[in-house]
Amino acid sequence: MQDHFEFRTARNRAGRGRGGLLLLVSVVVLMCQLQAPHAQQAPSHAGKDAEKCLVMAMPEVLGPKNSYESYILAMSQAGLCVEPVWMPNDRARIALEKGEVDGIFARPAGFEAVVSVPVVAGTMRVGRVPEILVTSDPAITGLDDLKGQSIATWLGTKWTDDLLVGYANVVRVPGGPVMMQNMLKLGRVDAMLLDGYSLKVSGGVPAGFHAREIGEITVYSWLLARYSDYLPKLDAGTVIYRQNLQVAGGERF
Repeated sequence: MQDHFEFRTARNRAGRGRGGLLLLVSVVVLMCQLQAPHAQQAPSHAGKDAEKCLVMAMPEVLGPKNSYESYILAMSQAGLCVEPVWMPNDRARIALEKGEVDGIFARPAGFEAVVSVPVVAGTMRVGRVPEILVTSDPAITGLDDLKGQSIATWLGTKWTDDLLVGYANVVRVPGGPVMMQNMLKLGRVDAMLLDGYSLKVSGGVPAGFHAREIGEITVYSWLLARYSDYLPKLDAGTVIYRQNLQVAGGERF
């Protein structure tokens, strides 16, 4: 009887041991199953990063209600997602420095010198646009003819500042070409200096005024340097977009 009891006790202990082992194995298997989805999600997360939609600051002169559909479509055809946002000229630079936007649609060569963060330019130009001087005096054909007259420029535009270094009577206008046009018509300034594209989309040369082409600017798209891997697609989209542009002087593009 005692031998039988000892045998059953030993068998029960062995059973409990096997049960504990089975329970441990089950827990390990369950943990592996719970961790498996997370391991599978890692590549998906990397893919999501690769499909980032770049926030691009667009020209102030186009106005805040512009849909930018043609730009979005051109970039999409090149395999790049973009989210265009309207932004005042100088504000775009500040937003880029703060990381509020990922890039700027168009700025001239040398833009990297006026921002405090690393940036890279596309290799394909967005376009070539003329530098235009608009005055009421037909005798003024260039900047050297200005003799103290007030001249309006677009706040945040480096190329105009470079051309007017040393000239005292410069009025930097925060409202861009539309405000510059109004100031010129009202006689609050004697002249304005801007690019030909902005002049066209803001209404053209006002009646009674004269426009002189004094130079040319080549503009490129710019990105924060950390997004330089997107440049090939940005360049391809820029070419498509440029081909579709329908503006006066479009042959320059």
